[in-house]
Amino acid sequence: MAELGLVGEEVFAIAVDPRNEAVVHVGGDTGVFRSTNGGRTWTRNEGRAVFALAVDPVNPNTVFLGSDGDGIFRSLDRGKTWDFSGSGAGSDVSAFAVDPKQPTTVYAAASGFEGNGVFRSRDGGNTWRVVNSGLRQSYVETLALDPRSPATLYAGGRMGVFKSTNGGAVWRKAWSRS
Repeated sequence: MAELGLVGEEVFAIAVDPRNEAVVHVGGDTGVFRSTNGGRTWTRNEGRAVFALAVDPVNPNTVFLGSDGDGIFRSLDRGKTWDFSGSGAGSDVSAFAVDPKQPTTVYAAASGFEGNGVFRSRDGGNTWRVVNSGLRQSYVETLALDPRSPATLYAGGRMGVFKSTNGGAVWRKAWSRS
């Protein structure tokens, strides 16, 4: 076990198990660390740079990992082991949003050789497809779902905030500085 603060970790993502707050996943420049005792001790479970993490709100055994250059990975055992899950999604993943009412629908903000922007999986991360119609920015940095109406999705990046009310099928500008 390693104490996170002692390994010089730069942290990019944190995800807490919605059914057990003692289980915390932290992603950083040297991998994913997991605590099962509320952060007192940590175990490194994956050694790649991680920018995004998300826990399935209905089945916390499922955890998504977005890497820097290697795509999307998924764990089906609460982050103990990881398998590649990014077929059809970008290789650099910066954010996830999991539909709380239909958790097999997952969104990823990603860029890479498969394209840039927002990707959606309707089968729990087995396959992904880009959903960018009207999204006028190539690099999406953050995502959020409206918890009461999960078909409403927000994507933010350098060009402001875009909003979709139909699960990413069509986007419109919602806010920008200019």
